Amino acid sequence: MNRIFKILILIVYTFAIFAVAFIIVSLTNKGPAFSEYSDKASDENIAVVTQVIEKRKNSKQTKTDYEESVYDLYFYIKKTSTLDLNDIFVYIAVETEDGVRYVQSTSGKELKGTTTITSTISITNSSAGDFAVNEIVEEDDVVKHINKVPKTVYVRVSYDKVVEKQDVACELNYKFDYDDVAKESFDDYEQRDVIVSSSNTTQYVDCKNDYVSIKFLKVPVETSSDEVKYSDYRLSNVKMVKSNLPEDTTISKIKIEVFGEIGNESLLTKEYFSKYVKLFVYEGALAADITSSRTASLADEYKLDKVYFNVELELSNGDKANYKYFVLVSNLLAS
Repeated sequence: MNRIFKILILIVYTFAIFAVAFIIVSLTNKGPAFSEYSDKASDENIAVVTQVIEKRKNSKQTKTDYEESVYDLYFYIKKTSTLDLNDIFVYIAVETEDGVRYVQSTSGKELKGTTTITSTISITNSSAGDFAVNEIVEEDDVVKHINKVPKTVYVRVSYDKVVEKQDVACELNYKFDYDDVAKESFDDYEQRDVIVSSSNTTQYVDCKNDYVSIKFLKVPVETSSDEVKYSDYRLSNVKMVKSNLPEDTTISKIKIEVFGEIGNESLLTKEYFSKYVKLFVYEGALAADITSSRTASLADEYKLDKVYFNVELELSNGDKANYKYFVLVSNLLAS
């Protein structure tokens, strides 16, 4: 009996080893090794801008003693060739302090004929099981910090291009770092005005001689509950200012970080959360104006006073540009 029992243990142990090996292979067999990913978010057929939005909640919203942030990803994809593209899927590996987590988009998209842009591919925490989150939980009176804040994001865009009525499989693999907001310095940002149209319906941050202009809004949200009042902060438009660009030059790469400075620090879980919330990050290959509207909601209790913009650009001629400025939330158009 002891011998049979030992054989059974050996069989179970062997099976467990194979199971672990299978899981490891399955997780890592999602495209090229990470060392093969580049920082180039475009190929001969597509250009991609990844959008990361931090959604911070206070303790009233989480119904705990602590704050919480979740991170949603969106993908603005432009077709840059004349070929039709089918079955566009996005696969993500997010490297965090708690390890690497994998997730993929749930439905494929197509770009055919004159349709050149899709901005509807998304990977959100609600649909992907909290793959990127910063939260505090208490278990048996023990406080536990779950840190799944992205450090590096690896993006694989899989698609088929149609060549002579045949589908040809293609992949674009790129990566970018999601910078730690606690390491940011806001001392050298200049204040800028908000330009509102004569009809009082649209507004842009004064772009001066910048190569891009940004439309940014604060949108108070009417709710039936008085417990938590909040506003949506909306980055609804990033436009290339072609008249400011050097002749025969385009923007090849863009990075926009938008930070909100929280005025009521007493609401912060300071050990784990900064007084700066990273509302938006747009990063990738800018092949066209970005007109998709995204929002980051924030409770009014946070008393957001300033919004900071860090814009980094690379031009097709090799030049680089960096603009750092802030606007007062009191000057934003409530629309």
